[in-house]
Amino acid sequence: ELSNAFVEIVGKLHLSEDKELLKFSTSSLEKQLWQVPFQRPVGGIVRNGFGTTQRFLLEGTEAGTYQHTGMDLAATLRNSVFSANDGYVKYAGYFGTYGNTVIIDHGFGLLSFYGHLSSISVKVDTMVQKGVELGRTGSSGLAEGDHLHFEMRLQGVPVDPIEWFDTRWINDHIIAKRHQMLGQASAQPEEEIE
Repeated sequence: ELSNAFVEIVGKLHLSEDKELLKFSTSSLEKQLWQVPFQRPVGGIVRNGFGTTQRFLLEGTEAGTYQHTGMDLAATLRNSVFSANDGYVKYAGYFGTYGNTVIIDHGFGLLSFYGHLSSISVKVDTMVQKGVELGRTGSSGLAEGDHLHFEMRLQGVPVDPIEWFDTRWINDHIIAKRHQMLGQASAQPEEEIE
């Protein structure tokens, strides 16, 4: 009974957090603020990757599972966390299950997300450059041990962060597609006004 209640509560929290992240994406700046490629925000190893099945443990017993929407990077205790790219600080504060969190708007609905921080070094409504310290790794929120939960979201949808570290992938899947879409839009005949 307790484990079912726990899973239900955490599930509701995640839904609420997803809705808030969608709001951040839909109010994103309508220009590209980032440069190719993104950089890893912290050194260390990937403890949990994007899309892996994670388990909720309650008193040592599995209480449920969920799909991981980012990557967990384990580094030394309270390691510096850096902005993966240029952007605008959309959020800096406590964010439910993710604890102390910074969210950067990179424009056109692209957000980077830094969760479970022990401390935050930036303020909302400020521009940051790639490599600026955002805070320190930690275990705030619903976390097991000191690490960084790093996520990328495009129009509110979680996407694999590792792809954004790859210049070729960005050029092939983002830049080329955007140029293609812009080319199609400009090639369409203008509507006649009667």
